[in-house]
Amino acid sequence: MAAFLVCAGHLRDTLFVPYAQAENLGFVNKVLYFLTTLGPQSVIVFFVLSGYLVGGAVLRTMQQDKWEWYPYLLRRLCRLWIVLLPALLVTLVLDVAGRCLNPDLYLQYRHNDIGATTFVGNVLFLQTILVDVFGSNGALWSLSYEFWYYILFPSLAGIVYYKKPLPRILCLLISAALIFFLTRSILELGLIWLMGAGAYFCIQNCRIPAWLGRPSVLLFLFLLLGGSFFFSKYSHNSLWGFFIIGFVFSILVVALSLPGRGSDRYVSIATFASDFSYTLYLTHTPLIVFTSISLLHGIRFAANPLSWGLYLVLLGLILLYSKGIWWLTERNTDRLRRRVDGLFCWVWKSVVRA
Repeated sequence: MAAFLVCAGHLRDTLFVPYAQAENLGFVNKVLYFLTTLGPQSVIVFFVLSGYLVGGAVLRTMQQDKWEWYPYLLRRLCRLWIVLLPALLVTLVLDVAGRCLNPDLYLQYRHNDIGATTFVGNVLFLQTILVDVFGSNGALWSLSYEFWYYILFPSLAGIVYYKKPLPRILCLLISAALIFFLTRSILELGLIWLMGAGAYFCIQNCRIPAWLGRPSVLLFLFLLLGGSFFFSKYSHNSLWGFFIIGFVFSILVVALSLPGRGSDRYVSIATFASDFSYTLYLTHTPLIVFTSISLLHGIRFAANPLSWGLYLVLLGLILLYSKGIWWLTERNTDRLRRRVDGLFCWVWKSVVRA
């Protein structure tokens, strides 16, 4: 749902006139405008979920004294790169084609560099730190945040969980270097990522009251989450609004983790929808920009049933396009990881034997 809201927001933003310039908006159009402007808030949901899933896995393996950097980095990098590299290539193709078809308007809308340095910087997750996001793929900004949380959190946790002094010192030095290297924005939103890891820690180490999983409480938490979205949207201090979203959603994650949540039908639907959410997030923006600028010549439509119909058709096509890229890339993540692991093992054995 969060990935869908980000995609829906980017499409509405490029296809419709801005809210401030829209005239004679009825109640329904105002609601639709609001629901399609929640992309930044939805990214906060990503961060909490990432902290819960990835940070939770780190805590679990460290508590079991099974932590190793190699399998962890292998999993994380295969998971990220199997979609990121094709997404960058697709961005390059669409941006070059768009700049050839409508150069003035395209560069006016998205002027980010598509050179080799920016490409490599995005491959290495240095966007927003040393380079810009690549071309029209503005959604890539949060991926660099995610990656560096993947490195910083185990380093910080290692200071606590490692028993020998040398690994602790190394983790301390790595953590200090990263805190010095990363931007203030990455570190601030990293506190929200930690809320997700904190939710996992509470689930594993604290006694969660059963009443937290009652339907009435869950409904209240969902309504509270919606209220936090609304507050964040219209708050003068967006960072505090993001913190509130992260805190409320972390509590909701704890409540949803209690036993007995989710029917088989819900699980199958959720699995199907979430399987390609990462691919959707990384691939939708360049296609939206190309379609809006090159094919529709940058026309901004007024909100009416016909334009919303066009919007739904394009949104459906984007989802099918992302699902196709997922089929070629993300669904093969485990296969890629096994092959890369086998290659590294073969190289290592060859070096040792030599």
